Amino acid sequence: MALGSAVMLHAERSLAFVVIAIALLSVLVRAARGDLPVELSSSGLRYEAEAADAAADAVDELQNQFDELVATVESIAARLDAPRREP
Repeated sequence: MALGSAVMLHAERSLAFVVIAIALLSVLVRAARGDLPVELSSSGLRYEAEAADAAADAVDELQNQFDELVATVESIAARLDAPRREP
């Protein structure tokens, strides 16, 4: 018995059950959203970083900005290379 007390034993068992139920519920809720854990370790569950999605979006945005900048520079270079009309 927990510390020689039946009440303490039942309280510890109840607390352990509640903690396990909350952990399972949280995993099921995230799984319903399509987010499954990728690692189970002594420190807990690890999910794929949501920051990776944000980083991918940021890279796409930077690539779009870079492409626009290249087009602008090419346009300016074409204007500078074009023959000038002298009045």
